[in-house]
Amino acid sequence: MRSGRHGGTEGTEERQKAGEGEEERRLVEAWEALRGGEEERCIQLGVGLDTPELRKARPGLVGRALAFAAQAALRRGEAGRAHGWLLDAIRLAKAAGEVEALPALRTLHGEASAQLAALQAAEEQRRQDQALMQVPLEEILAEPEPGARVDRLIRQAGALADAGRAAEAAARAEIAVGQAADLRGRVIGLLLLARVSEGAAQEAHVLAAWRMADAEDDQNLIAFAARAAKMIGVEIPTPGF
Repeated sequence: MRSGRHGGTEGTEERQKAGEGEEERRLVEAWEALRGGEEERCIQLGVGLDTPELRKARPGLVGRALAFAAQAALRRGEAGRAHGWLLDAIRLAKAAGEVEALPALRTLHGEASAQLAALQAAEEQRRQDQALMQVPLEEILAEPEPGARVDRLIRQAGALADAGRAAEAAARAEIAVGQAADLRGRVIGLLLLARVSEGAAQEAHVLAAWRMADAEDDQNLIAFAARAAKMIGVEIPTPGF
């Protein structure tokens, strides 16, 4: 009877070792997929190791698997998924006593947080742009404060340009250039006109914006106009000419 019980114990241990070996193999596969640029496969393998049983028995392994999956998700721009997985990876590393892994995990979590914040800000800007595009031009022109009116015209022109509504964007930008009392409004308005124009008109708007900024020696606007010129292949005149 002792022999039977001993044999059963050995069998259980062997099965446990085999299971651990399989888990290690899948973790290595996830790492190799990450290194090889196979993000989707890495995510599938990493998340596949995240089970309640393994979280209890091998928290360190699950934490590493989720960290690999999170890195793959970050490469794909999926900051929300990465953020959650990294929070879990940090908790699991603490549970496993793997304190040496925490600095790298926290760095990755910071990257995910920053990427997530940027995505959320972009989404909020998109919502604001969508709302702004619905504002009638007459309402904007009725704005009593000139600076605020020009700013709203420029913002609406940019939103319309992003949406591919070039003619409407150009109309707002032209009004903004004509009504702007400050250099910034005129330069940005001209660059918006360039953005929705083609050929000689596009080049003329960019050069006009650059000359305005150069005449006032506004280095920020000069650089802004110069970048716009470079993007469309327009050569900026030598300073002083």
